[in-house]
Amino acid sequence: MKALWREVAVIVGAAAVVGLVYNTLNPRGIPLVRREQRLPVVDDTTFQRELQELARQDANSAERGDTVVASQATVTGSPLRLPSSEKSQAVSPPHAKADTVASEAEENVIRAVRYEHVLQLLKHPEILVIDARRPEDYAAGHIPGARNIFAYDFTAHIPELVGLPRTKPIVIYCDGGQCELSHFLAEQLRALGFRRLYIYEGGWEEWRRRHSE
Repeated sequence: MKALWREVAVIVGAAAVVGLVYNTLNPRGIPLVRREQRLPVVDDTTFQRELQELARQDANSAERGDTVVASQATVTGSPLRLPSSEKSQAVSPPHAKADTVASEAEENVIRAVRYEHVLQLLKHPEILVIDARRPEDYAAGHIPGARNIFAYDFTAHIPELVGLPRTKPIVIYCDGGQCELSHFLAEQLRALGFRRLYIYEGGWEEWRRRHSE
């Protein structure tokens, strides 16, 4: 009996070693140690272009007199802004609907933004900030003006998002650090067609710390 168990142990051990070797040599193998996701931080040129586009959009929105359509676009926290009407858009000059920046979203890269970037972006009403954490965490504290879309409940919010222009700039955050909710939500939004996506990697932890100093 002992010999049988010894033989089983040898087979299991050998299989484990072979599996580890194969996984290590395979370029598509599963990492044994969880790696922190790192995104390219938005470069100064792209960020300044984004700010210029936002300033232009703010001016166009003020001229157009955008209305809030709560019945069609409400996300936990407060309603989303939608263009007032097709007629008003037709009257507006064909300003390429942020095509200058949307085209700059080259290969549709999701970029990271720092605290200083977020402060500047929050000055523009066209920015949509999304808190990807659980509703109870959002209720306990969040970045002012942020809407709550828990990453794993994304599909329930699709009807609220489909009416938004895919060129709408969006900042997503969660707790920060190793938190993956913002990354997961950003990927879902990209799959839905949104092209100007930023992740605030410092997240709520950094925001709370900086605003308590």
